Amino acid sequence: MTEPLFKMVDGVAVEMSPEESAAILAEWAANAIPGVPQVVTPLQARKAINAAGLRASIEAAVAASGQDAKDAWEYATEIRRDNALIASMAAGLGLTSAQIDDLFRAAAAL
Repeated sequence: MTEPLFKMVDGVAVEMSPEESAAILAEWAANAIPGVPQVVTPLQARKAINAAGLRASIEAAVAASGQDAKDAWEYATEIRRDNALIASMAAGLGLTSAQIDDLFRAAAAL
């Protein structure tokens, strides 16, 4: 079972419909660039989003999400590029697949 995807609507995280989720995941899969690291540590991810100036926005999106998303953000031992939470947060923040790829590249270099 796939984790639910969320989008931001008026500053509130709202669960996407199955059709919206499928479309986002298909777009991400189609646009994935070979050579993009698929796994980074939480520390690497946080350093990369700090450098990109996205930490506050991501923290706010996580805070507005459900408990599963909060637990994943707080306790994950790895951050996977193909995780539904990544796709959900990116969509809610208006980040493209290419921008997420760049964040994973930056994170892996740290």
